[in-house]
Amino acid sequence: MWLKKVFLIFATLFYWFSLIGGCYEGERVALMSFKSLLTDPSNQLSSWQGENCCSWKGIKCSSSGHVVVVNLRNPHPIEVKININKEVVSNSKNTSDFSLKGNISSLLFTPDRIQHLDLSYNNFIFSKLPAEISNLTKLTYLNLSNAPISSLSNLMSLRLSNCNISGRIPIVQFLNLTNIASLDMSSNVLKSSIPDLLSNITTLSVLDFSRNLVSMFALPWSKLTLLDICFTRVGGTIPPSLSNSTSLTFFRADGCSIQGLIPSSITKLTKLSVLMLNENDITGQLPVSMSSLTTLQYLSMFQNRLEGNIPISICQIPSLEYLNLEWNDLTGRLPLCIIQLPKLSFLYIQRNRLNGNMPFSLFRKSRLDEISLGTSGLSVQIDDPDQPFAQTFQPKILDFTSCNMRGEIPDFFSNFTSLVVLNFANNSLSGAIPQWLFNLPALSILALPMNNFIGFIPPMIHLKSSLFPTMVNLARNKFQGPIPTQLENVNVIDLTLNSFVGSIPSQIGEAPGISLSGTIRRNLGNCKSLIYLNLGQNKLTGSVPEEVELVTSLRYLDLNGNQFKGSFPAVIENFQDLEILNLAGNRFEGKIPKFIGDLRSLRILVLESNSFNESIPEGLMKLENLQYIGLSRNNLSGPIPENFDGLKMMAKRQNEATILGYVYSLKFTGAQLQPFHRNFWIVFALIFDEGRVEEQCCWYAKHEHVVSLHDAYFGDDDGLWVSPA
Repeated sequence: MWLKKVFLIFATLFYWFSLIGGCYEGERVALMSFKSLLTDPSNQLSSWQGENCCSWKGIKCSSSGHVVVVNLRNPHPIEVKININKEVVSNSKNTSDFSLKGNISSLLFTPDRIQHLDLSYNNFIFSKLPAEISNLTKLTYLNLSNAPISSLSNLMSLRLSNCNISGRIPIVQFLNLTNIASLDMSSNVLKSSIPDLLSNITTLSVLDFSRNLVSMFALPWSKLTLLDICFTRVGGTIPPSLSNSTSLTFFRADGCSIQGLIPSSITKLTKLSVLMLNENDITGQLPVSMSSLTTLQYLSMFQNRLEGNIPISICQIPSLEYLNLEWNDLTGRLPLCIIQLPKLSFLYIQRNRLNGNMPFSLFRKSRLDEISLGTSGLSVQIDDPDQPFAQTFQPKILDFTSCNMRGEIPDFFSNFTSLVVLNFANNSLSGAIPQWLFNLPALSILALPMNNFIGFIPPMIHLKSSLFPTMVNLARNKFQGPIPTQLENVNVIDLTLNSFVGSIPSQIGEAPGISLSGTIRRNLGNCKSLIYLNLGQNKLTGSVPEEVELVTSLRYLDLNGNQFKGSFPAVIENFQDLEILNLAGNRFEGKIPKFIGDLRSLRILVLESNSFNESIPEGLMKLENLQYIGLSRNNLSGPIPENFDGLKMMAKRQNEATILGYVYSLKFTGAQLQPFHRNFWIVFALIFDEGRVEEQCCWYAKHEHVVSLHDAYFGDDDGLWVSPA
């Protein structure tokens, strides 16, 4: 008996997996079973006979004989259409001559090596899609377009993210998903608006169409709790009817080109916990009725055009943990009660036009982890330097750039053992820097440039690794004495425009970012781990030595504002990880080399104010990561390249936080690219013939105004200035 069972099992395995005539018998039988349930008026499957299924039309096999492709797409798909009533309609009288018709056999999915399955534009008369489709674990392509299949009645979650789905949203197929609760079609290339009929799916609670080209819908959604449409460029205003979605807890619409005011009706979404409307063109004031959002935890609206006062009613949202209003036009005073919100951990309001004083002692009892008030217009006062702070205040980020700070760094800062980033750039701080500041246990970035500090820098500086490149920036102060000799875990150090004496210590050779005078020494090539080299705004002469080609890990190279001469430095071809290249304001000449198109990591390229000639290399238009090109004030000739499709990042509006792909990049590397004229972000400026702007000059204008680039320049500290024409 036992032997009989073994024999039957062996016979079955042999039947299914034996290779007969170049085709596995089990896979051949499965395909024939599928064929037996179909009507084939055009004899599309006439070749499906004999033992070698690998030779049948629409079937392809691997070298080992397994079926890997089943392509039964209707050869005349344009003649078959399915209407909203699930009926097959056509303008042709010969539709039935081409379309396969019948039920889908579960045995079709027995050949589990199938990678490509196309049954599109046939008529399966709403037969169920067998559960055995899950056997196709190697499937990479599935096309069931216009091949009516009945509802997947038990399906609750459907994820179609990043599937390269194009065209219109397949509303008819979605209406069959009667129990669907979560639908994710993010990162596709959809081009239609969100269909109104989709709101009829009453079970739908999570809808993600982010990173598509779709439009905002206007109908209410009864059970929708999560809506993510970021980077869809929906345009227009936020529809007031959105407030009818009373179950909504998460709403994200970053980078959607939304305009106009925030409708007061949005405050009716009383269950909302996350509201993200970053990088749009929203105007007007924050609604006073924001206090109605009593469950709101996360509010982020950076880089819009909000104006007026920050309403004091925000202080009535006790659940608020994150508040980001950076890069707007907000005015007036900051309601100080915001700092005392019991759960607030993140406060970002830099780049606004606020006014008034902010006593530092107000933070004493707060629980803020990250505070960014830089260039907000506020004046921060260290009002009680001798008063100790509560241990509960342990900030990780303090950014008070340009906040009119005066006095010395108080000793209570030594208790901030969690501090990762300290940025007090461009203030009026004075006195000596306490030595303990360089040894805070978590400090990764210390930026104190453009102050009035005096005294000596301790010989040893130790920083802690974090998400950011470690950096010490003490430029433009009044430091004296020797340059520190022991730098532990320091990636970038900037000590320019001080009064140091002595020579540069040999131990500092592993630290990038040092500004030198004279010619570039050849032994700089020994710094093989160098990632950041800033020699800008000096009086360096000569050429870039060939020995520097050994520094292959270089990501930032700034030689602007010197007197270098000769052709484009050939050593740059070796810097395949280069992200920023600035050669502006030198005496380089000759043509821009073709190899510039091979530096695939380039994000910023500034070659202006040199004597480069000939045409722009075509390879430059293939740099997908490039976000800024500056070629003005050269002797370039010839046409501007017509095809900009390769410059994918150029089409996106950039900001300080994303232009290099990580936070604080521009702020702490010193790349002066942020525009001080609030309305414009110049991304591509070509100036020929001694400063005359060509008509074809390309730019991004935030309000679609005309921009004049005559006499546009990079100032020492002022960034790029332009003027509306």
